[in-house]
Amino acid sequence: MSHANSCFLMALDSDAFLGDEDERRELISEEFSDKFGSRLDENNYFHHVAVFFKDGTYLIWPKSEPGSFADIPSEIRYQSVRRYALQCVSVDFKLFGAMTWTFGDHGNEGNQKIDELSCDELLTEIYRQVPASISQQYASIQGKLAWLGTIPDDSWMTEYDRRKMVLMFEALRNCNHVPFTKWIVTPYEYRAFDLTRCEEPNAILITDIHT
Repeated sequence: MSHANSCFLMALDSDAFLGDEDERRELISEEFSDKFGSRLDENNYFHHVAVFFKDGTYLIWPKSEPGSFADIPSEIRYQSVRRYALQCVSVDFKLFGAMTWTFGDHGNEGNQKIDELSCDELLTEIYRQVPASISQQYASIQGKLAWLGTIPDDSWMTEYDRRKMVLMFEALRNCNHVPFTKWIVTPYEYRAFDLTRCEEPNAILITDIHT
């Protein structure tokens, strides 16, 4: 069990940009619950961290911090948050051998490499590395059939990781706004979600979710 930040692309109405901060946070929380709450289970307790608007402003939830995004110039802040969402997905793909870290860890050289790349560069690497990795994993099955009672790999975790990698890759391919997927998947399977409904997105919500 662990916590991880998930990112949600949203199309908020004008009330989310005006008035009292508590009311704005409540409105955004309700929008999140309406459009994503059904995908959460009793284990997925969560805390909203911050919402970053397309105009470069942001809104923080109590006891949270904007992190390094506060130091980024407002004119590129929104795109930087979008890049962060793709970085989260890239880490889950184990791009360059990156590791998923918890509080207090600093990742490895793979994580550092991901931090250095642009969105376009990250997408190029995902499409170069992930299909090859999936193909290699399937090759190791050597024709064994899981439904006959034989686990294709040495452990159920290897089997789970391969199936999750395939689902993640297809979720990424099903994006109108990369890396935010339109697929109906959960935080157990992916970390960037498109909650818009044929609307122009104008905000990215970051939420810490227990999985």
